[in-house]
Amino acid sequence: MDFQNEMKKIEKNWNKILKDIYKKINGGKMNQLSPKKIAYKLEEITKPNFETNSDNNIDFLILAAPTGGGKTTIGKELEKLGIVRFPRHVTRPPRPGEVNGKDYFFISMDEFKQKEKKGDFMQTSYTYGEGRGTDRKTFFDMIKNKKKFYIDGSARTPLDFIDNPEIKGINFVSICFLPPTFRELIKRLLKRVGQDKDMTKEYIVKRMQTALKQLSQAKNTIDVFYVNDNYMRVVKEIQKNIK
Repeated sequence: MDFQNEMKKIEKNWNKILKDIYKKINGGKMNQLSPKKIAYKLEEITKPNFETNSDNNIDFLILAAPTGGGKTTIGKELEKLGIVRFPRHVTRPPRPGEVNGKDYFFISMDEFKQKEKKGDFMQTSYTYGEGRGTDRKTFFDMIKNKKKFYIDGSARTPLDFIDNPEIKGINFVSICFLPPTFRELIKRLLKRVGQDKDMTKEYIVKRMQTALKQLSQAKNTIDVFYVNDNYMRVVKEIQKNIK
């Protein structure tokens, strides 16, 4: 595999998708902007969506980002502010430091499919051969107890909540964290090669190909884009709009 060549192809598609998102959100207008400026422009023109929703008292957030986008780091900071993580059900084994029932509920694929068949999940997805599900009872218990929480998802996760009659009257905001540039994202990931046993160049290519598919859905699912150039800046922006 020619890693550099693969990254060039993915970067080209990444920048094209960002332009398409910007054009759709900007009413069909496409200004001559560099990829970096487009990312910041997306933040600028979508931030008012958060401010509008905050007037209606936000119940939960959906966080999305490509691998290396800083979603986990930002999520941990939000937890310090009392916005708890929603523990989704997953079929993979726990990673170091992850706690069953707090970070996720770790179950087998057979158990997952049984729960899915019974209708226990509001939302399910399968990525990299792993199942992820949002448990209905846990969700409504947290809403009933007025707990502010976030769901660690992807750009397609909001599709399972948008126009869902079950959550009529429940207010949420979907957020996507973007790197300043695609190359900055790859630099972050390459630093982890050799430190994280799962992080290889082949793994990066696979993850970025998936990220492209998910990003292409963002123009129809994401309310607010933030450029994660400084995670505490982003946390403070979110905090301003959570009552």
